[in-house]
Order: sequence, then structure tokens, then C-alpha cells
Amino acid sequence: MEMDDLFAEFDLNMLYGRFSHSLDSKGRVIIPARFRSCLGDVVVITRGYDVNCLNLYSRTEWVKRMAKLKEIPVSDEQGQKFIRYFLGNAEPCVPDKQGKILIPSHLREAARLEKDVTLSGMGDRVEIWNREIWEQNSTYESTAEIRASVEKYEF
Repeated sequence: MEMDDLFAEFDLNMLYGRFSHSLDSKGRVIIPARFRSCLGDVVVITRGYDVNCLNLYSRTEWVKRMAKLKEIPVSDEQGQKFIRYFLGNAEPCVPDKQGKILIPSHLREAARLEKDVTLSGMGDRVEIWNREIWEQNSTYESTAEIRASVEKYEF
């Protein structure tokens, strides 16, 4: 039994795992097959919750996010700033037959994407990182740090 087949039994439309890919000369990246099966035929890419990454959403997750943003009052200055950050940078993408999407240049620049990138499943979204920056932001320095997270998040 293939590993992906084994994991498919447990997959509840969750995005997990990480994949390393390279941007091509046009700024396109391959979305891994496991992610494509969860994301669907149209995705939305925008700035991430961390300024160093991009977020990639399925249509379903994007609609959920939009509903939450509509609840933010126009009088909420911080909320409006977040909406501008999040929606002002959003772009719909349709993967081609090979599963590639074009990452717009303004988003590539914002996340410092050059050649080597990491796509990381985050449950409800995929993060796209410059590989070196991802490695700096995805590791712990000590066992104590891991234990602190386990305790804090009751994992």
C-alpha cells in the first residue's frame, strides 16, 4: 500500500505535510497532488498571517474567510487595515494541467520567493515560503520549547 493511500484513509479534507519545489522562470509553482485534491480547481492566494509567507485557500475556505471579514465594522480601523492587507493582495488562481499556479510578482516579492520554495499544509490552508525562511520558522531549538508548545496547546 502506498503511503498516500494509507494517509487518504485519515484525510478529512485537511492539508498537511510539506513539499519542496522550485519556481519556474515565469514564477509558477507546482501544487502537490495531495494538496490539489483538497484545494480543488480554483484557489485563492494572498499574503500570509506571517509576513514572510503566502496563504493558499480552497474556494470553500475562502468563502468562510470572506464571511468573517464582512463582520468587521467599517469603523474598526485595525480591522479595515487587515482587510486591505488580506483582500488587497488576494488573487484567484486556476492550476494548469500539471497543477502549476502562477504566483503574481507582487506576492513573490512580498514573501521573498526566489527559486526554492516550501509548501506547508496548515490544516485549512497551504503556506508558501522561501525555503530558507521556512526552515528558520519551523524548527525548535530545544526539547523544552517543544514541551512548552505541547502543554500550551494540550496536544
